[in-house]
Amino acid sequence: MKIAIIDYNGGNVASVKNALERLGFEYVVTRDPEVILAADKVIFPGQGRAGPAMKNLREAGLDGTIRKITKPFLGVCLGMQLLFESSEEDGVKCLGIIKGRVKKFKEPGTKVPQIGWNTVVQTSFDPLYENVPGTFYAYFVNSYYADTAKRNIIGGSGYGTTVYPSVVRKDNFYGIQFHPEKSEDTGIRLLKNFCELGVSKKQNEMLVIPAIDLIDGKCVRLRQGNYDEQKTYSGQPLAVARTFVRDGAKYIHVVDLDGARQGRPMNDKLIKKIAAESDVPAQAGGGIRTFETAKAYLDAGVDRIIVSTSALSDPGMVQRVIAEYGPGRIAVSVDVRGGFIATQGWRTKSSVRVGAFLKKLTGLGVTTIIYTEISRDGTLEGPDYEGVSKILKKPFRVIVAGGIGKLKDIQRLNQMGVYGVIVGKALYEKTVELKEVNRFVLSSRVFRETVRPAQSVTKRIIACMDIADGRVVKGTNFRGLRDAGNPVELGKYYSESGVDELVFLDIAATVEGRKTLYKLVERIAKSITIPFTVGGGVKTIRDIKRLLDAGADKVSIGSAAIEDPDLVTRAAQEFGSQCVVVSVDPKKKEDGSWEMYVKGGREAAGVDAIEFCKDMAWRGAGELLVNSLDRDGTKNGYDLELLRRITEEVSIPVIASSGAGSKKNFFQALTRGCADAALAASLFHTGEIRVNELKRYLSDNGIAIRI
Repeated sequence: MKIAIIDYNGGNVASVKNALERLGFEYVVTRDPEVILAADKVIFPGQGRAGPAMKNLREAGLDGTIRKITKPFLGVCLGMQLLFESSEEDGVKCLGIIKGRVKKFKEPGTKVPQIGWNTVVQTSFDPLYENVPGTFYAYFVNSYYADTAKRNIIGGSGYGTTVYPSVVRKDNFYGIQFHPEKSEDTGIRLLKNFCELGVSKKQNEMLVIPAIDLIDGKCVRLRQGNYDEQKTYSGQPLAVARTFVRDGAKYIHVVDLDGARQGRPMNDKLIKKIAAESDVPAQAGGGIRTFETAKAYLDAGVDRIIVSTSALSDPGMVQRVIAEYGPGRIAVSVDVRGGFIATQGWRTKSSVRVGAFLKKLTGLGVTTIIYTEISRDGTLEGPDYEGVSKILKKPFRVIVAGGIGKLKDIQRLNQMGVYGVIVGKALYEKTVELKEVNRFVLSSRVFRETVRPAQSVTKRIIACMDIADGRVVKGTNFRGLRDAGNPVELGKYYSESGVDELVFLDIAATVEGRKTLYKLVERIAKSITIPFTVGGGVKTIRDIKRLLDAGADKVSIGSAAIEDPDLVTRAAQEFGSQCVVVSVDPKKKEDGSWEMYVKGGREAAGVDAIEFCKDMAWRGAGELLVNSLDRDGTKNGYDLELLRRITEEVSIPVIASSGAGSKKNFFQALTRGCADAALAASLFHTGEIRVNELKRYLSDNGIAIRI
């Protein structure tokens, strides 16, 4: 299989290459139309501005080539935006493959660009999402968003009150607004799924889920939903659950049959106990007719609730659960009797046909369903394969229940491509052994759905690596430098430890007149899966281009922004504001103002820091990295007064740097200092503060943070 990465002289090609190499896929970076059209998959990277990007595409004749592609195609960030008809950025006409227009975020009070980790909520299941949570964090860096029809959207996000598509699809064309290659394991999984679209697997993955049905606190089975045909198997359901887990179960299915009949929970305490003590995720249903009941289960640790009747009688409740908890926390039971949906614990046959019900669920944003042909339930005679085949054509994760009688039933469903199968009576009657099933069926990846939908980016924790002579160093006020480690090893460690971004500053480059260490940038970029900003000695557009080509996601401009302010303007026009970070290095004067310094904080520039920040934002900088030279290395806390003054004057993100000495200092910078991110170096290098512990502390104190 050959993957073509389109090279149009603008895009995060290095990051995509690094990700594909880690995944083991063969690729070629090309602008040759014949090679692109012959490829099995095509990736269209995105970094920069719409105007220059479309100009480059047209000059290379690639705009027409892209429209001819029939194989799976993935546009990333700007690469997604260019798929639409037009963009407000540069007022440019785009490829027109997907109907819609790209607009700029304009909501008052929001920072533009949007930079950081936001949630992506699946709105419709797609093979791109295989083994991916229903709601997940991804890294965004964009000033613009697409406005398109709902039918094109398979994933959404929010920024302020603006809800926008973060994943789109039209036929073979996919678009992702975030950067999967910089979104840790989940983003890499999405990229892997794209590369494997249409590729036959030796064996499909599938969840085999043992069932525990409860009546009067006992483990029972019914036949075809008939409460008069009831058989009790155990008076100790928790012990049964533990046995299933011991035998290899990765997930448990629990139904309150009393609750289904009464319309309210009857065995809820027992279900919550099973969910808490089974050591694997559990889904639970039966009598969940209100949001309050759903919330009680989900907050108690049930991974996913199951509803049926309420999906018909109260669709608003289903939408509210999805809005507050995400689509991965709810499944709708599609219980079928004679082609119609059954409700009220299967006792009532509605007038709603299966097709109409599924269409309704799609509109509600449901992504997971449990399909049961009631006439097969409890018979051990096999599931409704014909019905399953039809259901699998719809945009859902499909779990099948009812009629499973032997291993061959499970294997056949696995071959058909279902997401999961619920096994009940066959396990109790021992016509199926869970241990044997696990020998023949490869289990899907199991994860707990812990991320809830957000309406903005989280606050960020950033680790900084100051580099001198190829080593990480740290001192006080940029002096007395001491060795702090290997930058490649340290970068990889931070990437795996939950840091939100890395900043690499070659602090000696300006003083010594050296170029930034491009090879070192390449090596660090290859070892990480999070965003990466590089600075030090950046003086020209060519410097910025070389750093971006080496694998940097953003470039920090320091002394040159004072010596040549127009460099920031030209960089923003060429690469987009989202790629441009300006380093702000001030010291406080006796009169209470702040003066900018250059050359690693060694020379006063005679420029007021607040006015400088306003000018940089006006010129197109996407972010400000505020380094208080008075606080650097002191561990006395960030300069909150300076941060507040700057954030009051600009509408772009601000990173707090210099002075962190405790967890409380980070909290203060993100609240009283109004910073969007907080950066530290030596505290993290020495292990004095662990990133995961810091994030937990911030979260416990009400800070929206990615954990």
